[in-house]
Amino acid sequence: MIFVGYFFNRLVLPMAFLVFLSVSSHAMDVGEARHLLQRVAFGASPAEVAALVELTREEAVDHFLDSLDHPEFPEPPPFVSRPRPDYWASGWESRDMILQHVAERDQMQAVWISHMIATPTPFAERLALFWHGHFVSRFDPGRVSAPLFDQIALFRREGGGNFRVLLRDVLRDPMMLTSLDNVWNTSSHPNENLARELMELFTLGIGHYDQRDVREVSRVLAGHGVDFEGGWRYRFAVDQADTGEKIVLGQPIAAGSQDQIDRLTDILLAQPQTAEFIAGKFYAAFVSIRPNPEATNRLAGVLRDHDYELRPFLRALLLSPEFWSPANRGDLVKSPIDLVVGFCRSFGLNPPDAMVLVTYLDKLGQTPFMAPSVAGWREGTSWLNMKTLVLRRLVVSRLWDALRVADRTPKQGDLAVRFSSEFIMVPTVFTVRVNGAEVATVRQTIGLDLQKQRNQGDNGGLKPMWETAIIPAKNLPAEIRSVEITHVSNDPDSRLFVNWVEVAGRRYPPQLSRWSPSDAPCAGAPRGMFYCNVGLVFDIAPFDTQQATIDDLRADHNSHIEYTTARLQREEVRDAPPPLEQAFDMMMARVGEGSVSRENLAGQWLLGRPVLSARAEKPALVPSVAQPVAQPIAMMMQPAGNTGTAERGAALIDLLRSMTTDPQYNLK
Repeated sequence: MIFVGYFFNRLVLPMAFLVFLSVSSHAMDVGEARHLLQRVAFGASPAEVAALVELTREEAVDHFLDSLDHPEFPEPPPFVSRPRPDYWASGWESRDMILQHVAERDQMQAVWISHMIATPTPFAERLALFWHGHFVSRFDPGRVSAPLFDQIALFRREGGGNFRVLLRDVLRDPMMLTSLDNVWNTSSHPNENLARELMELFTLGIGHYDQRDVREVSRVLAGHGVDFEGGWRYRFAVDQADTGEKIVLGQPIAAGSQDQIDRLTDILLAQPQTAEFIAGKFYAAFVSIRPNPEATNRLAGVLRDHDYELRPFLRALLLSPEFWSPANRGDLVKSPIDLVVGFCRSFGLNPPDAMVLVTYLDKLGQTPFMAPSVAGWREGTSWLNMKTLVLRRLVVSRLWDALRVADRTPKQGDLAVRFSSEFIMVPTVFTVRVNGAEVATVRQTIGLDLQKQRNQGDNGGLKPMWETAIIPAKNLPAEIRSVEITHVSNDPDSRLFVNWVEVAGRRYPPQLSRWSPSDAPCAGAPRGMFYCNVGLVFDIAPFDTQQATIDDLRADHNSHIEYTTARLQREEVRDAPPPLEQAFDMMMARVGEGSVSRENLAGQWLLGRPVLSARAEKPALVPSVAQPVAQPIAMMMQPAGNTGTAERGAALIDLLRSMTTDPQYNLK
């Protein structure tokens, strides 16, 4: 037995590792590229897959690790850059103040989701989201807004650096100190919330500390708070601090020390449980929800050996045999953010009004800054039940609707109207008048048929998707002084929502408009929400988009119109992706024309396996994909002479759409 053990440890394991290295040194295939992208980014576009299939696993992983050196930061909403208020000053619980801070939260959510979709450094955003779910700070109940934006910037900047540095910064972060009540923690009136969560949720895990440690850590943290009247910035109040000696986990922290937080961090990270706890969370988020103590302990050793530098740890994680094991592919459930952002990145959808995406995420159970508790979101199969599976299919259907009309982009001199609609039986129709003369009658294309959606299981909770009506410049006068949108449906169940009109590249929001006539039956509704036949008049004159976005925060409460920065500031799409069919063909060419069929390539790209191959051994979650995609495949498999290019392109879209509504699409 001793000889057998010696033989296994000295010969078999090294040989197995050499086999793994041999496999990993070859260029990746589509399935491997898709697997890596799904885990370190959001979704996998054809262009991203095509770029990775020429790389080895090591080269691809190093590419993503190198991207952490230069994460892209989004432009903040204008209110974030303005002087910060005392969020809890007199009157902070008034209705108007609450609604303003909620609107600020909405703007930050939309900006972050838009950035996840568009960023060229998705791994940095993936890590920022990971740390947001680890070091949880919540908008409710304190309704503090701008410091949340700063905290995500911290995660984006330090999320792939050194965990020791990150933890020290988090313990001085105004949002963390606010969210876990350390702003009230003083030597005379201790508050133990942050101390307890620091050990239970951020470092050691349950069972590796006792109440004495909680008391001592709260003493260390006493006096670390924010300057309420000084921009809500971090402040260390010496007169509220406890400068005496502390004993944490049996280790002393000297009295009077000015760096007690740093000493506390060193004590916590010296405990082996901390590295194991952090490694376990990364393993569950990036590899498998099934615990693997052996792999976790090995990765924890990498963390400790490199003094908690995250770069070598992440490299070891992403190049581990467990990460690339076929048993762990398609083993993670996509979170709502994974599902929505991943779809948008995969198919090149980048809507200018992202708040509708946030409302979909809310229905699915995950929106930034709104974790259900300080423990974050429950991951894994907790995302899936009969209700959420139905909602996920409906959300994906809405995203396909948006993709269907995504090519409607105004050209120079065109007039654009961004709108959505709801109806029963009679589709929504409206007219557009410029300078008093009618220039167009518009009929909705992707409006929400309320009766149909209810029959499909939607109780009306999902908002309709935005679309754009474009009136060509040739149909417009040389000078546009006013634009009037008039709802002309006689059906009381037909509703129109106008988000903005665009003239000469400038977007005008509803709060700059007026109802006409002002005494119409529904003129009491927030501007932009049409519940009767009424006109909405926009006077076209220069205005400050930054100020208009600030004014959005104080506009009449409106559940449909989006009060976000991006909708008013038109930005040209950088490196716009090619049309979906063209992008798919480019991926096909990179893989090798003839080496794989189009339908099987689509299956590898979206579902992680060829469509016509045997099912994965996950029958509880993944029924057969053969039935929903059979008809599109039949169309695509016809000889090219029997099927035109347009028909084959339509068949490809039908095939991809069928795949994204299959339960398998919820896995990554």
